[in-house]
Amino acid sequence: MGGHRRYIGLLAGAGYAVLIPDSFARKGRLKSGDPKRHRGIAGAPFKRIMEMRLEEIRYATEQAGRFPWVDKENLFLMGHSQGGGAARYSGANLKAHIISGSICRGGLRVPAGTPILSIYSENDSWLRGRFPNGCWEEASKRRRSIEFHFFPGDAHNLSRNRRARFLILDFMERQRLRR
Repeated sequence: MGGHRRYIGLLAGAGYAVLIPDSFARKGRLKSGDPKRHRGIAGAPFKRIMEMRLEEIRYATEQAGRFPWVDKENLFLMGHSQGGGAARYSGANLKAHIISGSICRGGLRVPAGTPILSIYSENDSWLRGRFPNGCWEEASKRRRSIEFHFFPGDAHNLSRNRRARFLILDFMERQRLRR
């Protein structure tokens, strides 16, 4: 959870309101991975877990719209690891998507015209042997705008990486200014 807190601190420190659905705190949360071994669980109900994640994203974006101090023209979606399933969220009214530590295995359904930033370690410890360009390939197939950045090493969470932190904030600022 430390990496997630660093991302929260990064975004909040830059003046962004941050809403974080905690899938792991959800009652009845299904298990799909073994964090100690950095491996998925064979036969895990991945499809249902992704459906739950999308429900959480939908709920969080609806709730964000209820706060008068939230700039509804500048809502961003960031997902890390399994939360990178954000790539499957097709809801409108989001300025951009940021995908960290995910290969878009479940597809990329970001609406046309919505920019995407994807950051990924070339030897990510969770995704051993899987093709790391998955998000880039999906975006290319669907003719979506994507900025894809590889990082050396095996980090699954790049929240400590200075360049990754810069890329995230720079991307968000460029998109925020885009009309």
